[in-house]
Amino acid sequence: MSRPKQTPRKREEKKRKPDLFLWVLISIAVALLIIVPVRGKYRGFLVSSDFMEPTLRQGDIVMVKYVEDGDSFSVGDIIVFQYPPERSQYRFGRIAATGGQRVQIYEKKLYVDNVQIDEPPTVFFTDRNIERDLLSVRDFFGPFDLPKNSYFILCDNRDNSIDSRYWHELPVELVIGRPRYIYFTWKHDPNAPALDSPFNVVKAFFYNLFKFFGRAGFDRIGKKVT
Repeated sequence: MSRPKQTPRKREEKKRKPDLFLWVLISIAVALLIIVPVRGKYRGFLVSSDFMEPTLRQGDIVMVKYVEDGDSFSVGDIIVFQYPPERSQYRFGRIAATGGQRVQIYEKKLYVDNVQIDEPPTVFFTDRNIERDLLSVRDFFGPFDLPKNSYFILCDNRDNSIDSRYWHELPVELVIGRPRYIYFTWKHDPNAPALDSPFNVVKAFFYNLFKFFGRAGFDRIGKKVT
């Protein structure tokens, strides 16, 4: 007796079924790149907030080159650094000014040494209103004289980020490195199970298994960070 032919629908369902081996292989590779530095100079860092959107999205995994003696950074560079209020954590941000310069933000506009700065096109604002609360530094800051050997950091998602407006200067010794490119993306999913119990760990595994090709941002792989 001949084998019954598959209907187009069954063939389509079979084609869409996630490849468990591929999922596990990619997951292990990504995890190793985050944990293990490459030749001591590079390591993967996970973007855990939306502060740098659209340049860096929550869930991006970025290859970062560690800072070395002789490295220099300029205004406009994106860096990874130890978070000054909590140095066990790290953050991403863009250098807006360097030591010795005077910084001021007036009605969302950035001024350095009393000159209005044309900011990168990736900088955007989600709130057109000007926040005039005397206790808020979101839209009004300074003037502030930046100490030597430090940077003033601003994030691209300007209305929804915590940066130097809130914790002031970043000492140069807290710079970890320079992001080079995105090598993987795991899209944020608010419906994903939290890893807060053994049961949810198993639940999250199967949830992400079947959501893998939807959450993996293959279109961002290899994108240079600028």
